[in-house]
Amino acid sequence: MKSQISQDKFIAHFFNNQKGYFIDLGCGDGISQPCGNNTFLLESIGWDGIGVDFNQNYVNHFNSIRKTKAVCKDLTKVKLKQILDENNCPKVIDYLSFDVDDATEKAMEDFPINDYKFKFITFEHNLYLGSRSIYADLKEKGKKLFESEYEILIENVKLAGHGPVEDWYIHKELTKNFNKIYLKDIFNTEILNAYKVSE
Repeated sequence: MKSQISQDKFIAHFFNNQKGYFIDLGCGDGISQPCGNNTFLLESIGWDGIGVDFNQNYVNHFNSIRKTKAVCKDLTKVKLKQILDENNCPKVIDYLSFDVDDATEKAMEDFPINDYKFKFITFEHNLYLGSRSIYADLKEKGKKLFESEYEILIENVKLAGHGPVEDWYIHKELTKNFNKIYLKDIFNTEILNAYKVSE
């Protein structure tokens, strides 16, 4: 497992270990830097997709070790729709890993909510850094952005030693047959137990 809070294990379970297509925003070096990687495991079980990062060194490393490719783009300057269009991404994407730190607000402003659909989204808001109201604002802006098409499945996924870092969303229509267990303020190990995901 390469992800920080079991995103990869949960996604594999969610899709019954079937192949899918991912968008990995803030993909880092594709395996471990800066904070693990959410799609390395998925690629190993046959998923396709693309990574996006603003750090050229990370992108170079990603492309040297991964079968899927990464592109070097700054989401404060380039719209996500442009990246997806240029790379001929499918209009329905199975998994979006949204972890772009300081670019989050700008990426949300330009989010292609009407052009692409995502079955599952892990959205990093870093609410545990709550001494700065910006993180609470990001969480609320995320909820407002996604509310028409998506619902929160797991809210405030917690990282040990830190606190709540992400919300996990599912598309209301594309995942309506999934057996939902809403969870909040919970550690990843508890999520895996609740959904009976094997380690």
